[in-house]
Amino acid sequence: MVGCASRHSTPVPRTRSSHDFAALADGEIHVWTARFVDDESLTDSRLALLDTQERGRAARLAGRRHRMRFIHFRAFARQVLGGYLGVPAAEVRLAVGRNGKPSIARRARDPELHFNLSHSGDCCLLAARLGSAVGIDVEQVRDTPDALAIARRFFARSEAELLARLGGEARRDAFLALWTHKEAAVKALGENLADNIERLELMLDSDGRPQLNSRPATPPLPDGTWVRRLDAPSGHVAALAGLHPCANILSYAWTEVGPDAVRAREREAPDWIAPQGAPAVPVRSREAFDHPRGE
Repeated sequence: MVGCASRHSTPVPRTRSSHDFAALADGEIHVWTARFVDDESLTDSRLALLDTQERGRAARLAGRRHRMRFIHFRAFARQVLGGYLGVPAAEVRLAVGRNGKPSIARRARDPELHFNLSHSGDCCLLAARLGSAVGIDVEQVRDTPDALAIARRFFARSEAELLARLGGEARRDAFLALWTHKEAAVKALGENLADNIERLELMLDSDGRPQLNSRPATPPLPDGTWVRRLDAPSGHVAALAGLHPCANILSYAWTEVGPDAVRAREREAPDWIAPQGAPAVPVRSREAFDHPRGE
């Protein structure tokens, strides 16, 4: 596994608007965090940023909050990507690639910008990088009573055995950590999760960090493929993956002009913003893989 160094040991999350963007340098990954804002007028304004297909999909969604979240997070992605491309959010042309992974339909003048998006509950993360694919996944912490059954059916044997040794919250947290790491890696590869979840096996290296390995009798992973845990907003677990080494991972917060966002802006560091640029935290912790080595 090839890791990513951070530029700052204790980075301060930055609040950005669609008109205030740092340059995305080669070898750098920007991770954006956004929260859903329950505001009807804001939702209506964001709907105008979506294309015809997205608006139709939003209209078909059942449930007010589910529909509003879809609109907010699609608009958020368009605003961030438009900032990098130098075009209005509504003019960002999105395409769906192999296995449903979203991508940018590039124009001749556009940079080779790759991105990936994940949301769970009211939290959304977006990763952006030049010239190389990325994958990101976030999951809201929740009880998963069938975690062991899922692991025994779909995970590598060593991972299922790990979960079998744990119980209660330790099993729940380890399962979600495994899931997010696998999902982020599969999304970086552009593959289908159902067909590849067992292919990816996570082990611990000598420092207690996750080591991503191809399982025997499966197609090998591309050289340079890596996955790492992200510090996630409270109540969530997140992971980031890539196919080539990166120099820095920088964290940014997206806020909207709504009542909740205005209050969040008044705080120096909103408590739901995660310092993704911090050094990778060893995975051997209560939150995930909490077991003695060699057990």
